Amino acid sequence: SDFYNIVVRDFAGRMSTRDETVNAPLSDFVATIIGVTRDDLNAKQLMTGNFTYQGDPTKAAVVRDVLNDMVMSNNHYSALEEGNFDLKVALRKVDGQKIYNGAGGVVDNPDPAGVITSRAFMEAHATAGTNRRMVQYSFKIFLCNDIDGWADGKMPDNWVGRDVDRFPGGDHSQYSTKCAACHSVMDSIRNAFARYDFSNGVIKYGPIMPDGDGDDVNSMEENPSGISAKMNRNDDTFPGGKVSTDDSWVNYINNGSNKVYFGWGSKMSGAGASELGQMLSESKAFPLCMARRIFRSVCKREPVIYEEDMLKNAANDFQTANYSLRELFKRIAISKECLGQ
Repeated sequence: SDFYNIVVRDFAGRMSTRDETVNAPLSDFVATIIGVTRDDLNAKQLMTGNFTYQGDPTKAAVVRDVLNDMVMSNNHYSALEEGNFDLKVALRKVDGQKIYNGAGGVVDNPDPAGVITSRAFMEAHATAGTNRRMVQYSFKIFLCNDIDGWADGKMPDNWVGRDVDRFPGGDHSQYSTKCAACHSVMDSIRNAFARYDFSNGVIKYGPIMPDGDGDDVNSMEENPSGISAKMNRNDDTFPGGKVSTDDSWVNYINNGSNKVYFGWGSKMSGAGASELGQMLSESKAFPLCMARRIFRSVCKREPVIYEEDMLKNAANDFQTANYSLRELFKRIAISKECLGQ
């Protein structure tokens, strides 16, 4: 049980917060990673699944109203944590992700992407901003590569939003040397989250939420209808920029060294978060990233350069074992590198 309550919890908790701190609260994100590991599910479902893990009412008598304790707050998971329940036995898989409907009820999320569309991940990365952080952290957390690692000045900037100044301080070269490399690739994918926002404590999804000023829990600021208004903010900064009217996206992070590092599968464009999750799950960077993260949690240190081969082999075994996190934990825990031999 210590394995799930301490080691897997450490692994999942670090992935759930912006600064990758170990002191992350228990949440739908953390519980779902623990559950997927325990039940030996294919870990690609962390980015593609339509389920969450919750406390089993027969094992943990805690607050569990779906609307008040899971969709509108983290109360259910806080109570599980405060009750000190053994997470190895207390969690159960519940199919279908629920979101708020803007009228005092919950509905099925029509665009689920595993823990990427969990309340905790959205609260951390879709609050305010322009949903670029959702892209940045999906890559950082699941593929272990932050924006400075995949910025690419050679890609076209036709997806870059109207809120990005092409002539900062009147100087276009400033844009082309400093801004374009990040925005051209990040903005090509950002549109996957065009219908999403997180505010007033809830995930808001454009086609479901009533259009309004978004200042309260029962409305969402949309522009155009069904699209989160923040996607098209500051439209006078560069009026010729990309206007978001749907949630289609294209992957421009596929050139030169990016192509080699990410090793994408067949999916290179799509619509919405679900299809983006599918693309991320097919990247060959995902198994290697999980191996690195598990090494950090099990061996209590970052891997060093000469341990790369072991991590690559472990990542390959992880794929062969149907993306079993449980097997990957075992494989790394008994490695001579981890045991210090």
